[in-house]
Amino acid sequence: MTPEQLDQTIRDQGIQFLDLRWSTLSHCSLHYTVPTAGLDVHESCRGVRVGLSGQRDARPAWLIPDLSMAVFDPFFQHPTLTVMSVLSSEPDGAARPEDARATLARAVEQARVAGFECRVAARFSFHIFDQASFGTGPAHSHQRVDSREGSWRRGRDEPDNLGTQLERDRAAFCLPPEDSLHNLRAEIVAALVELGVAVRGHTHGPGTAGHTTIELADAPAQTLADHLMLARYTARNVAARHGKVATFMPCPLTGSQAADLELTLWLRPLVADALAPDALLSRLGASLGGLVALSAPTVNSFRRLGRACASGIPIRPRPDGELELEWPLADGAANPHVLLAALLAVLSGPRPEGGRAVPLRDIASNGRMLELLTPPMQEHRRSSALRAALQREQPEACPAGLPVPTDLRTALEQLAAGRSALCASSVFDADALGAWILDRWSRTRTSEEPATPAEFEEAFNL
Repeated sequence: MTPEQLDQTIRDQGIQFLDLRWSTLSHCSLHYTVPTAGLDVHESCRGVRVGLSGQRDARPAWLIPDLSMAVFDPFFQHPTLTVMSVLSSEPDGAARPEDARATLARAVEQARVAGFECRVAARFSFHIFDQASFGTGPAHSHQRVDSREGSWRRGRDEPDNLGTQLERDRAAFCLPPEDSLHNLRAEIVAALVELGVAVRGHTHGPGTAGHTTIELADAPAQTLADHLMLARYTARNVAARHGKVATFMPCPLTGSQAADLELTLWLRPLVADALAPDALLSRLGASLGGLVALSAPTVNSFRRLGRACASGIPIRPRPDGELELEWPLADGAANPHVLLAALLAVLSGPRPEGGRAVPLRDIASNGRMLELLTPPMQEHRRSSALRAALQREQPEACPAGLPVPTDLRTALEQLAAGRSALCASSVFDADALGAWILDRWSRTRTSEEPATPAEFEEAFNL
């Protein structure tokens, strides 16, 4: 869309407001709304000044609209056009280092220079609850969520209890009436389609209490990240229409399925030998801790990583010459622009030299797998080796996996130690990334089962 086309759209559709959205390393989505009455569209496309008095950085800033991603917002009372924007320090200026969309744009360009392009598909899940309350104070702390689908309601003597509650890990693909949120999910998907987001499908997730799964079709990395932001926004607002709340909190229910974000990347080489599976896995292995910190950025995230690590990180060749990479470690708290920027920065960066070896094993058709070990698996292998030594036998022959950080502080420490890989070619700004690490560090707390009220306060409304 050009400025002239934007001006024509405003007049033809009676648009009364432009809602400018931007994303930073620390905030998934922020917005600033300007009325179109008397608006100089051409001047506004150079940048709209916004005061960041509520943010840590109170310097003058401008939001530069990206007219390639402009959609009619269905949730505002007055006709509003939502436009993705870039945060800058001056009109027509370069993006600020903390702007997440610009960071992803730099990563996409670095990948192109390294000789490949990337398409991404996403499968994400979240919970829809009927009620939520949580809080902490000098003399109290509590958290409580409720859902008519929740398995804990089955034994209640209530007039609206029909015994159709869903057991956790057994609810995937179930039909109505047990799947009581089918129509609400369909409304979310219909709204996304109207916004131009291609959706492959939706279903009830395997968890209890409104566990929802939606799959987005593949798109270029920047587009897919924008679509994920629109999907999160749409899900929360459609749920609110029905007096419910959608949360992307990674693990709001003890022991149940979580808000996962599973990404599939298709890497297409632009030059011969641009993509070597062993080299890609070496880069991922060397930066694993940092990537986990960006994939799972809250204390609550680490309640779900054990299941996410079960399948490892496979890279599979495709008949058309592309490589398919799965990234299962992210969750609903991750900023998709930041995460995809980090993945592309690592995949297109230099191969580590003199670092730790990355274990590989064949899985199919010359494919490779980066194995991951969670603490129980590590302990199992240590115990197995000990038993074999006591019996004077050789330890079982199996590849040693790559340990995954099991808490946010460890992941942040590894990110800080290895951030040079992300800052190569100026994809990430070292100072901005350092500020993000310090911000996350200040939010870390000792985590115990079940999730604490403090975790709800931090992550429930992401």
